[in-house]
Amino acid sequence: MRASIQQAVEKAIAALPKRNAFKTGSDEFGVRTLFPVSSWRPHTEPCRQLGSLIIGEDGCGNSFLFAPDGSVSFWDHETDEETVLATSVEQFCDSLVEPTPVALRPGQVKSAWIDPAFLAEQRRKGNA
Repeated sequence: MRASIQQAVEKAIAALPKRNAFKTGSDEFGVRTLFPVSSWRPHTEPCRQLGSLIIGEDGCGNSFLFAPDGSVSFWDHETDEETVLATSVEQFCDSLVEPTPVALRPGQVKSAWIDPAFLAEQRRKGNA
């Protein structure tokens, strides 16, 4: 593994609390976790390139993959669709930015699911 990959990943992990989004066009991919290079593991589901490694995850069960050709892609666990994001790990890591803030207007949210255990906890605390 190239030293530049190790350095880029370490730098990106340190910046993750703030720079945890990858933007391409109108799409934004949230990066919850990036793994140190020593923790990368084989991706065992169908994907674009056999031998791809999981290098990170979003918050919804999807993975960021490092392919044998050096590219980084986003793999959707529900559809098995893969979107190439960068031609290298270094490019992927250097392109992480702060996520776009979400601004909701009154009445915009019509309904939401709340984990019953979380709701019960919030009620016990007087927050709901």
